[in-house]
Amino acid sequence: MARFTIFAHTLLILDTYYLYNPSLVLSLRSQVTFLSVDLAEQPSSSESVEPRLPVLLLIAVTASWLIAQLGYYSQTQLFGPLMTSFGLGEGAIGMMMSQELAAFGISAFAMAGPLSKISRVKVAMAGGFLVIVGNLVSGYTDSFETLRFARICAGFGGGMITAAGTAAAASSINPQRVFSIVMVTWGLVASSQRVLIPYFTEPYGASGGFFFMAAAAALLLPLCIWLLPPTNSETAQASSSRVDPSLSLISRITERLGLRDAPNRRFALWLMPAIFIFAAGQAAVELFLEQFGLRSGLDVKEIGEVLAVVGIGSLVGGAFAAWLGLRYGTIGPIVVGISLNVVAAFGLCWSEDPVDFVSFNLLWGVSYLFVVPYIYSALSDMDDKGRWVVAVDALWYMGDSPGPAVGGYVVESVGYQGLSLLPVFTGVLCLVLMVATLRQFYRSSQAATAGR
Repeated sequence: MARFTIFAHTLLILDTYYLYNPSLVLSLRSQVTFLSVDLAEQPSSSESVEPRLPVLLLIAVTASWLIAQLGYYSQTQLFGPLMTSFGLGEGAIGMMMSQELAAFGISAFAMAGPLSKISRVKVAMAGGFLVIVGNLVSGYTDSFETLRFARICAGFGGGMITAAGTAAAASSINPQRVFSIVMVTWGLVASSQRVLIPYFTEPYGASGGFFFMAAAAALLLPLCIWLLPPTNSETAQASSSRVDPSLSLISRITERLGLRDAPNRRFALWLMPAIFIFAAGQAAVELFLEQFGLRSGLDVKEIGEVLAVVGIGSLVGGAFAAWLGLRYGTIGPIVVGISLNVVAAFGLCWSEDPVDFVSFNLLWGVSYLFVVPYIYSALSDMDDKGRWVVAVDALWYMGDSPGPAVGGYVVESVGYQGLSLLPVFTGVLCLVLMVATLRQFYRSSQAATAGR
């Protein structure tokens, strides 16, 4: 039977926004039926030329992603108010935010398998409940340890609901179009959060931001009732793909991810630490965007507007990558993209006027969106089934987790100028590892092709 694999194309769509949802692919891994859809189960061309998009599903998936990412999107704008409210330094607040991100990633990863068998609506409701309660407790508490626990709970809830939304979209009759549309609508609506949060944090401090997120989650959560349930084929596949319990822990994990027989393991494993390091540097800079804006003379409301506009404007990077394609191969664009990203991050840390802040912020976002598709393209070349892309995307999000903690301790120790060296170090180290690995990979691929 003819089979249609849309994995790699969907991943490029998922990463067309610089504050992308990194946990999406974790859920996609469990949706084996989606990754390689049997066309016999879909309407034939004679029955339907173009299936109508499920509008209610689009609304539900968009709502689930918005709820899930409330905490992640707000970190840079809550960082300063939290330091003021609790009288703590950058290191302590950064560590707490890292723990929230780690909880998000762990939760999304853990839900990937079960979501092929259980109700996505129930998972979304449970996750949304954790997000709401976590934010309400965060807003009311005067104890930092209670706040830390509440943020971890909100992170777990966010991972659950984003996994449920993604799994439901993957089960739709036309997942590629669903993901394309939802990614755009989610990104545009999520940008408004950056504009709105300062209107709550400026008069009410960090508590105002947490109460805003709780209210937003409560308003959006009822829309998740339209998430699709698992299909019969997904449930059957999940039941028949149990991992052998006699395998070691590492073997069970790689088996669950489908990596035990993935090709080019040596090259992919060298790319993983490179991407992890790069992601940590990006997250460290991201955390202090509002602080950079304040230092440049903007107020919190103006910074929110700048971040929203820059986020949308950064889509130019992804569009340019799509237009450029592989005219200059993969390695060249990766070198250019990461180099520009390093320059922009360094400039952001030193920016002291609004023009520099906006310019470097835009360059940072554009260069990031430009380079991500090429990194994923190289990983897709290593395995046309996309297994290394899945694994690295999961690792990418895990790389984000230590970023706030590392960045916070660097700023607390040596200041913002010292922070400027962190993205330079992580970017250059990533570039060296990545270029060396990809050159060896493409040489070996060419040699193997010539030998046939």
